[in-house]
Amino acid sequence: MDPSDEHPQRYNLVNELHARPSPRLTAPCTAVFLAFKEPHDAANRDRSRDTEHLSDLCHRHGVPRPDTSAGHFAAQLGRYELRWESHTEFVTYAAFTPGVPQRPFDPAAAEVFPEDWQRAAPASASPP
Repeated sequence: MDPSDEHPQRYNLVNELHARPSPRLTAPCTAVFLAFKEPHDAANRDRSRDTEHLSDLCHRHGVPRPDTSAGHFAAQLGRYELRWESHTEFVTYAAFTPGVPQRPFDPAAAEVFPEDWQRAAPASASPP
């Protein structure tokens, strides 16, 4: 391929994909995924509220305050491997843990994301 034929954003896209590698999982495992989006003008939200919410989750699990300057973060929260990503209009949280629950879709599998913490998400709560 002639380099002049490449899309002008190819280099940036490839770098972004390498900056956010997919987790390596061993089956069987359980995955819990959450996404939070502000209901209005989400692309222009106060992103510091997103990072404070992530910091609160880390604090609850005894993990140091995250560096989110890259727009993504990974940490071990007890038996869960956490992945957090900030996107243009929303943030995502994914938690993975070995094994499977005794019941399919058991709500207890989501214990890594406490209900009161979920209710306090910037997308759920009123601005301060």
